[in-house]
Amino acid sequence: MISLRMRSGVLVTFVALFQAACGGSGGSGGPSGAAADPGPTASPGSAGSGSVQVDTLAVSGSVGDGPVVGADVVVTDAAGGIVERGASDGRADYRLTLPSGTLLPVRVTAAGGTDLVTARPLDFTLVGAALDGGDVTVNLTLLGTLAVRGAECAAGGLSAETLEAARNRLFAELSMGLDRDLVADPLSDPVRQTTVAARVLANEAVGESVRRTTRALAATGADVDGDDVLTQVACELMGSASTPQGSDVDPRVVIAFKAAELAVRLEALAGRLEVDDQNAMAAMDESIRTIRPEYADPSVASVPVTADGRDQTLALMSLFQPALASEQLAQLTVGLVGVSPDLVRQRVDGALTAALATDLRTFAGNLAFADPATIATLAERRRRQGAAAAPSVSFAAQPDAIDAGESTQLSWTSSDADVCVASGGWSGVVPPDGAVSSAGLASSAQFELACVGLGGVARRSVPVTVAGIPASESEPAPGPEPESGPAPAPAPAPAPEPESAPEPAPAPQPDPVLAPAPSASLSAADEVVDPGAATELSWTSSNADGCTAGGGWSGALATSGAASSGALSRETTFTLNCSGTGGTAMAMISVAVNGEVLLRWRAPTQNVDGSRLTDLQGYRIHYGEGSRAYTASIDLMNPDTLNYTLTLPSGRYYLAMTAVDAAGNESTYSNEVRRTVD
Repeated sequence: MISLRMRSGVLVTFVALFQAACGGSGGSGGPSGAAADPGPTASPGSAGSGSVQVDTLAVSGSVGDGPVVGADVVVTDAAGGIVERGASDGRADYRLTLPSGTLLPVRVTAAGGTDLVTARPLDFTLVGAALDGGDVTVNLTLLGTLAVRGAECAAGGLSAETLEAARNRLFAELSMGLDRDLVADPLSDPVRQTTVAARVLANEAVGESVRRTTRALAATGADVDGDDVLTQVACELMGSASTPQGSDVDPRVVIAFKAAELAVRLEALAGRLEVDDQNAMAAMDESIRTIRPEYADPSVASVPVTADGRDQTLALMSLFQPALASEQLAQLTVGLVGVSPDLVRQRVDGALTAALATDLRTFAGNLAFADPATIATLAERRRRQGAAAAPSVSFAAQPDAIDAGESTQLSWTSSDADVCVASGGWSGVVPPDGAVSSAGLASSAQFELACVGLGGVARRSVPVTVAGIPASESEPAPGPEPESGPAPAPAPAPAPEPESAPEPAPAPQPDPVLAPAPSASLSAADEVVDPGAATELSWTSSNADGCTAGGGWSGALATSGAASSGALSRETTFTLNCSGTGGTAMAMISVAVNGEVLLRWRAPTQNVDGSRLTDLQGYRIHYGEGSRAYTASIDLMNPDTLNYTLTLPSGRYYLAMTAVDAAGNESTYSNEVRRTVD
């Protein structure tokens, strides 16, 4: 796999199918690798098993998470050979007619081009598949990519049955709110005016989750790109412990992705999904207008919230409740259970404060650095969640009938609960088990308790009546209004007024249950600098006792301040970790250097005939100012070299890469990436 990290700090991926040059050595076939598109590749000798040869096959469809124009579209047959290639047009569509005799199934990939939402090439490889002949729709989107990669992880590999199973798992857990009644199959259903906004929003949400995950993992030094994340998430979704390449599914990658997904889902539900730290709702609408100008007033903000989208988000909120330890998140979880989808956006928008949004955006980064025990605990919670029982709760008030000014003792126990939320006559977040005296009551009150666990939310309610004061005159204490629950018990008949009213009991002062989680933010005065220049880094935090610098700087820091980055010669990532009683928060930012292009790749492991590659000599980077007209090259004749930084003058460049074996055989070019250097 070959991938480029450009000035913006975002991974842009090549599809690199290496083939032998003339004059191969001893029939090894030359170096091969399905870069950035690490699906299983059959050798020609094995293509006959389970493969079908067809006379007529045309594939067409749309390309993008955000729509992508100019993407390099490549079709490989069941033997792993390239049978056709083309590009997506100005409508983000493509159409390719394949040669007679093509072996099925075929895989279709897209990379490069220009994503109309991010304004740069694709950050990962999009994958589709055709299993039948004829005129077939194969959309190259992230939801389709997850389905295909998931099917490839299943026992027996890609087939109609495993692809259907992967689609079902996708809609059960990771559809990002896409309504299956409108888009039954993201891979094969054509784009329509009634579905385009929902498709763009759902796929962009997946894409942003992947981008945030790769950034979080990159800060730890992990060699994981967007294609690795997609493959591991898809395989884990299908219950596989390993990828088709034989590598283990890393629970840290999956947990970091699910944490990023939670933040992205809540932003999307609130109608303010951010891409590259900017509200992208208008950019998504504009991208639709660009590819479909005939569609009137596209609006991703108007995409209805689905019950599946609500419930999938609630499952993530329950999964991470103990790790986030956020009172706001616990209250939002309770507030969304059983709510009509029409009300979800309003509730999420109101609850997603700047502080909570910041906590959620840094959560994936925190988990990327988490200790192995934390990751193992969360992975085990995720494994158990599907069969987890809903919490059970016992809640009582003693006494439940009092005189004015008296208090009652509230006590509760629960099982399978992580945290509970009080409302009605009391408020706040409380432990799963406990007891507390209420404030002195001047009127009858209804005390509500909702407990959140891995398996959902359970509610209980107890009424407490005050003698002589009808319930209708009650003024409940501030707090979230309960969703449902028994009506308050009717007040007893008025009692004779006592000669002297008892002194009101003092309001209880409960001990704090959960310390507030810290938050941290980090910014740079200039995110792109000239070689040798510096920028000023500024940071702030809340609920933190101290901060620590990492990445491109180091040392202990105050909880807020500013400092110089020092002279920069290459793109540098700066991280900030701030710790307090309630946990740790992390922020990060990358500062790029003008004229710099950082290339990263993974070594190929196979020759084109499917045999193991044992004599990889190194790599050759080709670039120039014209497409496929490369005027310069750089030899990196060390097979262990997996990254290289190019410093180029301002201009527009075209880049590709080849692999070289010990006999000097050079593979064909990878697909081409275009980049403008300022």
